[in-house]
Amino acid sequence: MIERPTVFILGAGASCPYGFPSGRKLIFKIVEGVRHRLVGQRTRGETMWMGFDIDDVSRCAEELLASAMPSVDLFLENRPEFEAIGKALIAAELIPCENPSRLRRNWERTEWLEYLYGKMVSTATAFPQNQITFISFNYDRLIEHFFFTSLKSSFCLSDEDTHSLLGHIPIVHVHGQLGVLGSGADSRPFDTQVTEATLKTAAAGIKVIHEVGDTPTAEYTRAHQLLGQAEIVCFLGFGYQEDNVRRLRAGTIRSYQVFAGTGFGLEAAERTQSAQLVGGNIAIDDPSRDCVLFLRNQDIF
Repeated sequence: MIERPTVFILGAGASCPYGFPSGRKLIFKIVEGVRHRLVGQRTRGETMWMGFDIDDVSRCAEELLASAMPSVDLFLENRPEFEAIGKALIAAELIPCENPSRLRRNWERTEWLEYLYGKMVSTATAFPQNQITFISFNYDRLIEHFFFTSLKSSFCLSDEDTHSLLGHIPIVHVHGQLGVLGSGADSRPFDTQVTEATLKTAAAGIKVIHEVGDTPTAEYTRAHQLLGQAEIVCFLGFGYQEDNVRRLRAGTIRSYQVFAGTGFGLEAAERTQSAQLVGGNIAIDDPSRDCVLFLRNQDIF
């Protein structure tokens, strides 16, 4: 059980082990996806894709590639005329990644969510006592789906009882999500089906950087509250992008007993720069350690 108040801040790298693309890879998936789809549509004489003119969709993808921006979000911040198309293209590439089979564990390797769940779980009645929060910069809902299916299967629970248990674990998506898991007008299941309806729901839940702005949104306000109560704060798979770090303010809210983050693939100077951006006495981990190895090397459980 996790007894000390702990916040995990998730970037795209936390979702990569489960089949989701990094921020940079998402750019190329969007461009390749558009080129592939539009070839077929033009051959059939079609002029629209999901309500958008296919020439505008094509131009958005090609401008995204030519921009050399490190993420789709940053591109859309500077090209607001492509915002609606860009959100739809993000959703079109991420929805097929929400494949439940990719979250099932395998015998070859323990991924970080399985490792973390093993530290949290003992009995169904004890699970809500875990002092853990997730602040996610990702649009996917893999955290919610993973814990829902794991709890349901662990204790043979009904959907209602599983949702009740999961409600004790705050999960804050500061930039929105691909629809809410559950029921309601803004909800969609965790699956790979891309239709005009599912795409519309998913795209509507996405917030790009300029929409968030510098005035704290409800999601950022909640994140700040949770960080203010934490004793342990860990960044997992995080890219330490300047605007995201600045809005989160994690290094300025308070001092933590443990303040650390993954540094997978980062060079020494990049780790130093990331630590300076975050502020506070943060320890950026060894570049050879991914999320699960990072957790196994932290004295937080």
